[in-house]
Amino acid sequence: MRTLRGRSLARGGIAAAVAALIIAVLVFATGSSADPLEVILTSSDQREVAEAIDEFVLGADADSMRQLVAEAGSGQEVQARVEKVRDDLIVGMGAASPEDRIRILGALAAVDDGVAATVLVGTFLTDGERSVREAAAELIPTLERALEGTLEPLIDARSGAESPDDEAQIEELLRAIGDPAAEAVAALRGRPRWTLDFLVAVGGPLTWLEDLATSPRLGDLQLAADALARIERTDAAAAAPLWQELARSVRGKVSPDAFKARQVADILRNIERVRTSLARPIQRRQVDVLLPRLGSGRRATAPFIPDFALAEALARLGKPAVDKLLPIARQRPGFGVSQAVINRADDARNVLVTMVRVDRDALKPLFDALMRRDHDLIADLMFFYVALGRHGSEKVLIEAQHANGDSQTVIAFLESGRQQLVNAAHAWAANNGFTITGSIPGPGSWGSARRQF
Repeated sequence: MRTLRGRSLARGGIAAAVAALIIAVLVFATGSSADPLEVILTSSDQREVAEAIDEFVLGADADSMRQLVAEAGSGQEVQARVEKVRDDLIVGMGAASPEDRIRILGALAAVDDGVAATVLVGTFLTDGERSVREAAAELIPTLERALEGTLEPLIDARSGAESPDDEAQIEELLRAIGDPAAEAVAALRGRPRWTLDFLVAVGGPLTWLEDLATSPRLGDLQLAADALARIERTDAAAAAPLWQELARSVRGKVSPDAFKARQVADILRNIERVRTSLARPIQRRQVDVLLPRLGSGRRATAPFIPDFALAEALARLGKPAVDKLLPIARQRPGFGVSQAVINRADDARNVLVTMVRVDRDALKPLFDALMRRDHDLIADLMFFYVALGRHGSEKVLIEAQHANGDSQTVIAFLESGRQQLVNAAHAWAANNGFTITGSIPGPGSWGSARRQF
């Protein structure tokens, strides 16, 4: 029995040895069977810890990172190991698969908002995988506060982007961040045009637009008008009170200074396209403020040099300007007419010529006069109609010259450079006891309204 019992023990010992050998081989092949998290937290073997960190990083996700941080305590050595895990995760982002990059982003977001926000921004701007950027966007609400610190550099980067692709990626991230990004963009001064496009596209609360619409700066008011015109298409109800605020702000900016008045006029043109009833009273007021400046060009006596800045400002005020300018522009030289009145008429006609380029719709009454052959008005404004240079209108102009012409209409024809009109001028002069001497240099004024810059 002893012999049999001994053999049985021997056999049992061999089986145990074989099992131990198999376990040893498996451990050698697969690495330590110990939990890497436990090793990181408790081991004093630096080599074992390094291997455990490598293993942990390969599978770290949000849950395991939270557990690691929660159990790490405040010990300096363990904290250093946690930081090593974080750093290795960041380094591993570059070579990781899209799925692993998403996993790593989640792991970082679970433990360090600041680092995760920085990595998220870098991922969003450089990762070519749409799925990774979408996963990054899903983390934005979690990291909203940390991302606030990246907004100003992002906005600066968008303004200085070197390619359309870079611009598009930065804007995509800013849009994903949403309201905080909109607030940061709205807080900028001297906004580039793209920021306005961004704010309109993002939508949401219009507090940024309220600030623009009540700003003391004309540039901001112009941006507000542009933005409101676009918002009007999709949300007229939200835009309505802001149009009122903007109109009040612009009314306070009416100015006798031609350059400021031109800016005011441009803003009013944007308002007029959408809310004509709001714009008209302010346009009339601005016209009334500018009209006393007519005739104040660089010379008070002939030859008069018009105030071109004034002409540009009034031309942008459209129909209200035409209504006030026509009676002034129709004044022709004659007995008892002062030079000041003539100079005002010259300035008024110059505004009408400028308006051909700036706002042709406002000149409809003058185009209609040409169509219905209103010879009196055409003769009074002959310099305008010559500058307009409408093809086929020569016959009507000559009719007006015969019906109500004078030396001024003759000068307009001679200066036109249009042979048909020049011949008519000579014929009228011969029939009315005038002598024409010399010639008009240059290409002539026919159609010059279309050649203005």
